[in-house]
Amino acid sequence: MAKVGIFAVFITVCLGQSVMILTDDTLDDAIAKFPSILVDFYAPWCGHCKKLTPIYEDTALALHDIGAHTVLAKLDVTSNVESKNEWKIKGYPSILYYQNGHLVEKYKGKRTVEKFVAYVLDKEASL
Repeated sequence: MAKVGIFAVFITVCLGQSVMILTDDTLDDAIAKFPSILVDFYAPWCGHCKKLTPIYEDTALALHDIGAHTVLAKLDVTSNVESKNEWKIKGYPSILYYQNGHLVEKYKGKRTVEKFVAYVLDKEASL
């Protein structure tokens, strides 16, 4: 079931319509499946998370438009406590970058479309 969900969401992302929505059941599969994935661990009540949402969505569209291969995803930590604990998420939003199934680093740059795009393109260059 989780693989079907990931496939359906993957089609949405590939069409440039949205950021992939992950859950405890789909996070590990997504990290393993996609060679490059940036995951926003967020809380719906968090003001910084709310401010990031349109920027992150615009980033996904911008990356799609330029042919980047990195998947942008998000996971609600209030509904997915297992993932929150597994990845030791303490503050929100926490944006983690995974490559080839492994955590590379926590994103610490500015939260703008331009900075996210530059970051992703830099990381993709090492694939």
